[in-house]
Amino acid sequence: MMYIIIGIAIFSWIMSGVMADNYALRKGYKEQQRLNAIDLDRYNFVVGMLNQEQQADLHRYYVETGVIEE
Repeated sequence: MMYIIIGIAIFSWIMSGVMADNYALRKGYKEQQRLNAIDLDRYNFVVGMLNQEQQADLHRYYVETGVIEE
């Protein structure tokens, strides 16, 4: 009976560590998503202020530098 209690305690301790790691990864992922959304909003705001010729030049620059593929 004593071994069962010790086994359950060790299993619980390991699982709590796994769950804490999972929480930390999920929290970091959500923060990264939030920052990416801010970057995308800023990019769209700036591109929205460009005229058609400037947007075409920017697109051509991104293709030439390998940022995006045509």
